[in-house]
Amino acid sequence: MITKIEIEGIPPFKEKTGLETDQKVNLIYGLNGTGKTTLSNLLYDTNQSELPTGVNFEYSNGSDSIDSYEIIVYNQRFVKDNFYESSEIKGIFSLSKDNTEAQKAIDCANKVKNELNTKKESLLQQQKEISTEQNNATSNICNELWQIKTTYSGSTSPFDYCLKGYKGDKSQLFEHINKDVVKSLEPPKRSIEDIRLDLVTLKNEELQQLTLLQKYDIQTSEIESNPIFSKVIVGNENSSVSYLINELKNSDWVRQGINFIDNTHHEENQQCPFCQQKTITNDYVKELETYFGGQYEKDIELLKELLEKYKNERKKIIFYEKFDNPLLSGLKAIYDGAYKTLVSNLDKNIAAIEQKITTPSISIKLISLDGDLKNINDIIEMTNQKINEYNKRISQKEATLAELKNEFWNVMRWTYDAKLLAYAATSKRLKEKIDGIGKDLKELKVEIDAQDKIIEENQRKTINIEGAIENINDALLDMGISDFKIVKYSENMYKLSREGQDGNIFESLSEGEKMIISLLYFIESCKGKSTKEGTDKKKIVVIDDPISSLSHIYVYNVGRLIIKEFTDANPTNKNVCKYEQVFLLTHSLYFFYEMAIIKRKGKEEDYNQKLFRIQKNQEGSHILEMQYSEIQNDYQAYWMIIKDNNAAPALIANCMRNIIEYFFAFIEKQELSNVFQKKEMNVPKFQAFNRYINRESHSLGQNIFDIKEFNYDDFKEAFRLVFVLNGYENHYKRMMR
Repeated sequence: MITKIEIEGIPPFKEKTGLETDQKVNLIYGLNGTGKTTLSNLLYDTNQSELPTGVNFEYSNGSDSIDSYEIIVYNQRFVKDNFYESSEIKGIFSLSKDNTEAQKAIDCANKVKNELNTKKESLLQQQKEISTEQNNATSNICNELWQIKTTYSGSTSPFDYCLKGYKGDKSQLFEHINKDVVKSLEPPKRSIEDIRLDLVTLKNEELQQLTLLQKYDIQTSEIESNPIFSKVIVGNENSSVSYLINELKNSDWVRQGINFIDNTHHEENQQCPFCQQKTITNDYVKELETYFGGQYEKDIELLKELLEKYKNERKKIIFYEKFDNPLLSGLKAIYDGAYKTLVSNLDKNIAAIEQKITTPSISIKLISLDGDLKNINDIIEMTNQKINEYNKRISQKEATLAELKNEFWNVMRWTYDAKLLAYAATSKRLKEKIDGIGKDLKELKVEIDAQDKIIEENQRKTINIEGAIENINDALLDMGISDFKIVKYSENMYKLSREGQDGNIFESLSEGEKMIISLLYFIESCKGKSTKEGTDKKKIVVIDDPISSLSHIYVYNVGRLIIKEFTDANPTNKNVCKYEQVFLLTHSLYFFYEMAIIKRKGKEEDYNQKLFRIQKNQEGSHILEMQYSEIQNDYQAYWMIIKDNNAAPALIANCMRNIIEYFFAFIEKQELSNVFQKKEMNVPKFQAFNRYINRESHSLGQNIFDIKEFNYDDFKEAFRLVFVLNGYENHYKRMMR
């Protein structure tokens, strides 16, 4: 069945509107001129040509065409096509009662076909559910991958250029990373942060090439391995004081003390720097100098020389500030550690040499800097490699940006690899199911076509309209119409006959009688075939205003007839419909109410109707879903329209006239001529209203008044005064709420 109708740009439906339904029976109410006929004509043309631009239908079988259905429309075009051009009635093809064998074959084929169609509908439903599952899976992976856009795009993000062309559509981004990005065989070696730092550096407007760092070249190995540091340096053993100094094991203390003796003073008995007594003689000073002279002094001088050389090598170690560059930030921590270790060990060795000079008798071992030097120079080597790569990128910036873009997408591909693999597995599984269903549907089509062929062959033997004509004549009698009937005119052609009268009887009928005959003919058309070659398709029935020209005596009967023939609704089971779907359009709220089934509490499963309203205002007509509680009579509907200042001027004015005519002429039986003579009504701004209300009469053909533009506030105020001046202000206020 039809699940959705969309209309746009076809008068009076200027803006996009439409209806959605999941029900068999659909009732549509709208005043004349709102677009009911336009809608029924669109449905009338559906079986004959492609839909016009701006019109779209959707169907429950998932198809994008109407091929599975036959839409049968009752409207003025149907009546004209079948009655008004000739008094002869076109043939109605239905099954013959006489050809029993053919009928049995058709019934059997239809039963088999219905079973096959049930299987087909089940498969189509499965296909729809699988498609929904696939769409959901695709939607989920698209949403997952969309995190790439939300995380890495934006004017402040260095990755924004990588996402150009994929920032506005989730499906495009998904297709790119799923199909266009070739996943590398090995996981990426660099992180997204590494790529970000490269991009930040590369996009710096003050970008300049960096100079390479010089490796540290210090010669400390020979100094550190000199045997002097392990040598215990003592004075001359031949000196007379050597025994005492060795015995006391304090040569370093003595050596430091003699620095306080004035060796230029030749007086006897100088003050001793150790005991502070005048005990130091010139001979004793000479003995001390003998002890600390010779090789001792040479060793001390060597230590001082080595210390100076070591300090000079220390001065070569400078701290490189370039590691503050974002490009080298990854190496900064290890460089800082290696630098601190090297400098610390240098300073420790300097301190050790200084201590050795101060205390020559001790043995020391200097720290070898070979390992520290190699370590820091290796770091500098890695740094220079990065600088070389960086400088190369600067010189080939565009190519580098392209490489970084590819690297970015490869990282993303690996990041979401598990989710993409899961999606691929799901898609493969669902595709296999879809392919299997497609194969089954093809096989079912072959079987259904075979049953259609059986039906078609037997219909050629049985199609006639005798039974249909008999049904129409019986229905006319049931409705109290006995002064004419339909009789055979020629082979497959029929005409109207009235006893005692010849000629074109059809033209003598009232509009209401013609309407009833055409409706009965339509009912029979729905039962049979439109052509001999036709096959059984699911039928969608559309009935447009079947009571537009009927007197009240027939309205109820027609309503009951439509319920019986089309909706087959009854108090015990409201979820029954003879046809695939029914659309009923009317301008009469009374008839609309007669057709509507009041929903029973707790019986939603027995409810097969949906209600709609077509409303028209300055922006055009719109189709709105309607609840049962909104059903009102025509009089209330007119009040609803005049409260809408966006409704068409002519419609508002006409509704005001209808309200006044209905209320005062038919309800209160009052004459309004005196009201329009009162001074309150005779001000200039009310003249247009007065003229319209008094001249728009059905009784005088010459009273023609074309109103396209009017002052809504003036008309509304004059309309109010009519009720106030007649004592019905409370009624006006109640209806205008």
